[in-house]
Amino acid sequence: IVDEGITKVMFYSIDYADKTENPQFRLVKIDTTSPSTGIFLSGTEGKDGWYVSDVTVSFSCPDSLSGCSTTKYCIDTTNSCTPDNAYSSVFPVKDEGKRYIRYNSVDNAGNVETVQPKEIKIDKTEPATTASATSPPGGAAYTFNTPTKNSVRVALSCSDAVSGCKEIRYCKDSSTCTP
Repeated sequence: IVDEGITKVMFYSIDYADKTENPQFRLVKIDTTSPSTGIFLSGTEGKDGWYVSDVTVSFSCPDSLSGCSTTKYCIDTTNSCTPDNAYSSVFPVKDEGKRYIRYNSVDNAGNVETVQPKEIKIDKTEPATTASATSPPGGAAYTFNTPTKNSVRVALSCSDAVSGCKEIRYCKDSSTCTP
């Protein structure tokens, strides 16, 4: 029997006295296909693939022939770890930044799935914008909220140590405006 799947083999014997044994059967289960693990992520999604909350991770390992034996995983920042944590239930990823979950499964026939990577990007911290100003002549520092007779040049800078600053929005008006 060489075909993958479940093959039912039926048999019985007859002796010289013409007595017949009750038919019997045995199942032959051949599984040559590695399992294919599914990964599921749950969290609050931001933009550009970033999550703005902790991310909950779960796996599924459907294997219709021999069934899944184990799923293992690891988490690192370089996409190079070897899966060695046995998966048993849903777990959170809380650390900010780019992380890689590497995982694979083994089925009950001993077929080993190739290690699969999944990037998770988490940024729960808001960016910070700072404003500074200079005034001619000579570009002297200007102190906000103080009267001046000169023009003022305002510079805005953004810092974000996790996902980086995408843009700074601003408006200028003598009363109220919305950036």
